[in-house]
Amino acid sequence: MAKFIQCSQPKVDYFHETINPVINLDLVTGISKGTYSIYPDNEGIPTISFLGIGLEWRYDKHGGEAKRDVDYEQLINIKL
Repeated sequence: MAKFIQCSQPKVDYFHETINPVINLDLVTGISKGTYSIYPDNEGIPTISFLGIGLEWRYDKHGGEAKRDVDYEQLINIKL
């Protein structure tokens, strides 16, 4: 049975609005933390990338890293 999961932050505004998609974990081959940035912002925003399906969740610039880390830990526990 498919495992669908939704981000704790459904959308984020970073130069434009981004809707974080619902993810089917059965299609994911790996999960990694990262940063997404658009010029001229060199700092970027925290992300979780889903390998194998080419999608990612993006989080707010301020306070988003903590939310990302909580979601990442939950994903690791579900995926294992």
